[in-house]
Amino acid sequence: MDSAERSQLLRTLRERRDDVVGDWYRAITKTGFVTLSTSETHRRLAELADQVIELLLTDPPDLERARAIGAGLAQLRCVHPNALGRLQGVLMHHFGRGQSADLPRLARILEGLADGFMEQIHDRTLWEQEQIRAVFVEELERTRRILKQREKRFRLLYEEAPLGYQSLDANGRLLVVNPAWLNLLGYSREEEVIGRDFAEFLAPSSREGFRERFLRLKEVGEAYDVECELVRKDGGRVYASFDSRVGYDEEGNFRQAHCIVHDVTERKRMEEALRESEARYRAVSELTSDFAFTMRVEPDGKMVPEWVTESFGRVTGVAIEKARTREGWRGFIHPDDLPLVRKHRDTLLGGSSVEFELRVVSAEEDARWVRLRIHPLWDRARERVVRIIGAGQDITESKRLEESLLRAERHAAMGRLAASLAHEINNPLQALRSGLEVLADRTLEEETRQRYLEVARREVERLVNVVEQTLDLYRPLARAGESTAADRVLNDILVLLRKKVQDHGVVVRYEPQVELPAVEISAGHLKHVFFNVILNALEAMPDGGELTIEMGEDVDRREVWISFTDTGRGISESDLAHIFEPFHTTKRKGAGLGLPICYNILDQYEGRMQVDSRVGVGSTFTVFLPAKTLEEQ
Repeated sequence: MDSAERSQLLRTLRERRDDVVGDWYRAITKTGFVTLSTSETHRRLAELADQVIELLLTDPPDLERARAIGAGLAQLRCVHPNALGRLQGVLMHHFGRGQSADLPRLARILEGLADGFMEQIHDRTLWEQEQIRAVFVEELERTRRILKQREKRFRLLYEEAPLGYQSLDANGRLLVVNPAWLNLLGYSREEEVIGRDFAEFLAPSSREGFRERFLRLKEVGEAYDVECELVRKDGGRVYASFDSRVGYDEEGNFRQAHCIVHDVTERKRMEEALRESEARYRAVSELTSDFAFTMRVEPDGKMVPEWVTESFGRVTGVAIEKARTREGWRGFIHPDDLPLVRKHRDTLLGGSSVEFELRVVSAEEDARWVRLRIHPLWDRARERVVRIIGAGQDITESKRLEESLLRAERHAAMGRLAASLAHEINNPLQALRSGLEVLADRTLEEETRQRYLEVARREVERLVNVVEQTLDLYRPLARAGESTAADRVLNDILVLLRKKVQDHGVVVRYEPQVELPAVEISAGHLKHVFFNVILNALEAMPDGGELTIEMGEDVDRREVWISFTDTGRGISESDLAHIFEPFHTTKRKGAGLGLPICYNILDQYEGRMQVDSRVGVGSTFTVFLPAKTLEEQ
């Protein structure tokens, strides 16, 4: 053959070389036990395969080299003589077909390979054959020990497993069950159940479903989380969940179904108890409130409605289907109340309960007032709120009654205000009228005239002051959305009033708080409030005493509070009821507008003032102001 044909044949033979090595290795391992490692055996077989390829390219073929290759194959220890036929068959399969086939040359090579192989086998000494047999016996014993250990582990797993196991034939009859299965259903011996239709152990409600699912299992080959109700030997009921997989024979036909049985009785009981608890909660919610609801809280903080009692639609006039959607609930909240909802939403996500009032708008644009009490459920593992539960009460009628009472009280207050204002104005006017009558006398001395004119000037200033304070009381404040440090404002006021405090013989006890958040009020308005409260406390202690000032934060309500406690005369209950009314005062001096103006300032900043007092003990005035978050500051 020329060089081109030789190159083409070499490429073809080398392409089949790895297949030859793999088939040789499988032939050897099927007919004996090779003592060499797998990698070493492959290396030697690859060398011998390369030598066979060289022989196929040699013309005429070298029979001595063929016999040497055969001897090399036989020298792979523990190769049985029956392997020779397989080794030759591999060469014939890969090199005796296609364009590269040269059967006469291949036949001579196979003949030489057989001669060398058999000579090597027959020339082995009796001692070597005994060694081969000993290796074979040792390997066989090792294999038996491994199989025995595996069988022992499998038997232990089968008998001691905490989960039940069963296998079913094609008709659904029990073939095998383990002790856990027997214990679950209250049987003591396999003989009591083996061969019986598994449907016999199912509650009537589960039998039909089992037959349908078993047919489906045989079609698809596996099924998971299939729940059934089982009947124990003593008549009791248990719930089980089955994971099943089909085993097939060599022809691919159904052989048996392997099933792992999970006892889910306790879980079922807990689910039923949860349903009963939820039903009781719904019933109690209906009795103790007008409606109740729950929302699931997603990891991103979104709240998704889970359920709401049917009475919600009756109370609010909003379709129940709309209330059960995440986007729908925003649509029936009054737009002016949405900022309040967002504020309390942040409080809930922080793990604190809230209670607030808002307006719900129905499809007929009818606004109804609702008081909500909402409690968050905190998951320690996930370190966040995962659900909120709440109850709502329709307070529309209460609100209307409250508004009516407020209107009536407002009218009464206006009447008292008019009477007080008339009284405050009447006194200076009377003094002015008397003074003007005196001044009309032309014979009046100049000194006396000037004295009466000075009195008239003071009375006019008094009238102007009363009018300005009255206007301040009802004039809307220009809010700038400022953030103010309450402790700094308080320090400024205490410095300003230091001389007056000393003159009254009062000791101020106050420890500044530096960790408190800023409050939502202008510094000027807050100074006005603090100034009036402290001044009232000093006037309540003409003979000296103590003024204790404390500050703190109510995290749940997001408020900062400042309390002023004096040891003065105290305020009677009758006066406490009117303490924030204009012109109401127990002092000999003053128009009685200081506290009402303070109250009006705090109210417009969504703050408030609270008063506690006991006659002869003293009074505590507490100012509450909205706290700003770090982001708002």
